[in-house]
Amino acid sequence: MNKIAFSLVVLMVLCSVAAAAGSLSLTKGGRVTAEVTVAADAPRPVAFAKRELEKYLGILATNGVGKAKSKVEGEQRKVQVFISVDEKKAELKEDGFVIEADERGVRVVGRNPRGALYGAYEILKRYGGIRWIAPGDDCEYFTRKGDVVVPYGR
Repeated sequence: MNKIAFSLVVLMVLCSVAAAAGSLSLTKGGRVTAEVTVAADAPRPVAFAKRELEKYLGILATNGVGKAKSKVEGEQRKVQVFISVDEKKAELKEDGFVIEADERGVRVVGRNPRGALYGAYEILKRYGGIRWIAPGDDCEYFTRKGDVVVPYGR
């Protein structure tokens, strides 16, 4: 019995530490709170990843109805989302990517430009609930969630 009680206490402590770790809201209250940036000389797939992330965050912010609010009184600082390529990231396979989030923002780093695009889509899939059955507007769907929130970590 003592082992079970101890295990429950440890589990509760770990859960509270994970919850205190933090997160970043990319959409909140019907508006997009993220500012997506790429390098000025970014390859075309990376620039496309920026446009796709901005487009779908706008859709998610309003649950697909209407247009996301652009300015809200008392607006908080925008969350920075930076999409880039690092071909020297040895731990990534071809077309691989990593998503990192901390108090500075969200970083999507691809091993190549296609990997960076896949990383942007992964944010939309994992945290936004969007799914694509096939290319095209008729083959996409999303679950109505609250805000799009990315937890700190990798």
